[in-house]
Amino acid sequence: MTVTQAIVQGLELLFRGNTEIGLTDILEHNDNQILNLQEQIKVKDTQIEQLHTTIHELSDTMKAQAVHMQTLINQKAIEAPGAKKPQERRSPGGNFGNIENVKKVKKQNSQKQSQ
Repeated sequence: MTVTQAIVQGLELLFRGNTEIGLTDILEHNDNQILNLQEQIKVKDTQIEQLHTTIHELSDTMKAQAVHMQTLINQKAIEAPGAKKPQERRSPGGNFGNIENVKKVKKQNSQKQSQ
C-alpha cells in the first residue's frame, strides 16, 4: 500500500466516524509499509549492483578495443607513407618471391640456356 492509499483510507475512516481503529492498528500498518519499502530498497540495490558490474565490464572492453586500435595505428604509422609493398610474382621455377628473386631466377635461366 502506498502512502497516498494509506492517507485516503485514514481519511475515509475519520469521515465515517469509525473509532474501532486504534493506535496499534496504525503502528502495525506503518510497520508493514516500512517492510514493504525495505524490500523495494533491496531490489533496487541489487539492480544498481548489476548495473555497476555491467558498466565495469563495458569499460574494460572499451579499454581493450582502444589499445588494439592504437596498436593498429602505430603499426600503420611505422610503414613509410606512400611506400608500396614489394609485388610478389611467380618465378619461372614456380616459386613465389619478390621482384629481385624473379630477376635472379631469370638471369640464372638465361645463363643456363646460353651455355
